[in-house]
Amino acid sequence: MHPAARQAAQPTGETNVRIILVSLFVLLLSACGFHLRGFGVGGAALPFKTLYVNAPAYPALAAEVTRAVESSGKTQVVDHPRNAQAILQILGANQEKRILSLSGSGRVSEFMLIYRLSFSLKNRNGDILLAPQQITQTQDFSFSDTEILSKEAEESQLYANMRRDAIQQLLRRLSFAKAKRTPDGTQNGDTTPETAGQKQPAQ
Repeated sequence: MHPAARQAAQPTGETNVRIILVSLFVLLLSACGFHLRGFGVGGAALPFKTLYVNAPAYPALAAEVTRAVESSGKTQVVDHPRNAQAILQILGANQEKRILSLSGSGRVSEFMLIYRLSFSLKNRNGDILLAPQQITQTQDFSFSDTEILSKEAEESQLYANMRRDAIQQLLRRLSFAKAKRTPDGTQNGDTTPETAGQKQPAQ
């Protein structure tokens, strides 16, 4: 290599110092509990301390949502709606596969994989925080009937990835939910189970 080119390829002392300073800055942020956008698990802090996931027809999905919620911040998933500030209702979750293209011999060569997740959000008083809505993920998938087993495994993995992406989108949408407030300025659903329903002393 030409000496000038070799010198240009080698990092300078100033570059090394910059790299060290940036690394130290990131380490300090991590030590203080900060996360750069896109690096934190879940990527969104939810505006409520407790959440109940109502998904009796989708237990595996509910477990995955629970893990994602609890790793995204300080929100705790509780086991009964009366203990929750917000209630997440999973309305539907389904997979679909459509033929996208055919080979010259008329065999399927490409599919479109589709994953849909429908949900709504309310507080424990029944006030709607997020109206029913749907998240849709799509993925093109090349197919060969000479590689059935490997393609089935690939398809399952793609669906799993799409489901995880849909859950991350779900968390981002939940992070924008606004709690309804009562006339006295408190948030609906903030009363604890112990005090809910107790009569206030007469004025």
